[in-house]
Amino acid sequence: MERLTQKVADATIALKKKILIPFYGFIQSNSGHNFARRAGPVISALIYNSQLVHAALFFFVFGPEFRKKYNEYEPATTLMVLLGWWLCFKVTYLYYRVSTSSLATP
Repeated sequence: MERLTQKVADATIALKKKILIPFYGFIQSNSGHNFARRAGPVISALIYNSQLVHAALFFFVFGPEFRKKYNEYEPATTLMVLLGWWLCFKVTYLYYRVSTSSLATP
């Protein structure tokens, strides 16, 4: 079993080297940098949409089910739900700060 695990690990590393090294080279080039700048607003919109879906699901589905399932631990349940909302806000604010900050060099 250990031999199979080593073979899978070696294959994964080889695949990463084949894919990631040329990708990093492309992103660090001028054409890659320009591509990332053009794709940035699309990526940002997709991230905000993803956060909106997460917030809606948390508010309408997961939060109420969590409270219903763990009702006997009520103070801790409320704290966990508040922590979830705080993390959602924090991640969304981080996306906002990154998308509105000045461009970095590649």
